[in-house]
Amino acid sequence: PEAPRGRLVRAPERQSSYFARNRGAAGGSAEWIVFIDADTEPSPTLLDDYFETPPGDRVAILAGGITDVGPQVGERRSAARLYAERARILDQLDSVEREDRPGFAKTANVAYRRTAFEAVGGFRNDVRSGGDADMCIRVQRAGWQMESREQARVLHHGRTRLRALMRQYAKW
Repeated sequence: PEAPRGRLVRAPERQSSYFARNRGAAGGSAEWIVFIDADTEPSPTLLDDYFETPPGDRVAILAGGITDVGPQVGERRSAARLYAERARILDQLDSVEREDRPGFAKTANVAYRRTAFEAVGGFRNDVRSGGDADMCIRVQRAGWQMESREQARVLHHGRTRLRALMRQYAKW
C-alpha cells in the first residue's frame, strides 16, 4: 500500500521553527511524529528505516542520521559547505551519545513518540534556538529514553556562504 501523503500546515503568526513544529504536530494523530528541516533531503525509505527495529516501550526519541553534503556537481566550491561537510556539524552521534551531559537529537531529523511529546507540552514556543536540546532533556527527565537511528538518514544542504554559517553558529 502507498504511504499516506502529508499536508502543508502553515504557522505565519510567529517566526519560530518550534512554533511551526508544534502546529504541525497538533494537526496529526500518528503514534510517532517525524521532524525534518526544509533544507534536508530525506531518503525515500526514511520512515521504514526509522522503524526497521521496533523502538522499546520506554523509547520516545529516535535520532535519525544527518549527512552534511558539500558542493554538488556544477556548484561553486563554497568554503562554508566544504567546512560543514568535513566537520560533520550536524552529525547526531556527537550530540546523542554524551557522557558529560544528557544527549539530544537535532530536529533536522528526529522522531518523537506522540504520547511523550504531548506529555511534556511539545517544543517551547519562546525560544529561537536550542529548542531541540531543551525538548530532549525534558522528555528524558520525564522518564523516556532516546535511541540512535543512523540508518534513517537525510542529506542536509546547509549554508553556502561562510558569513551565514558563522551567524548560524552564533545562534546555536
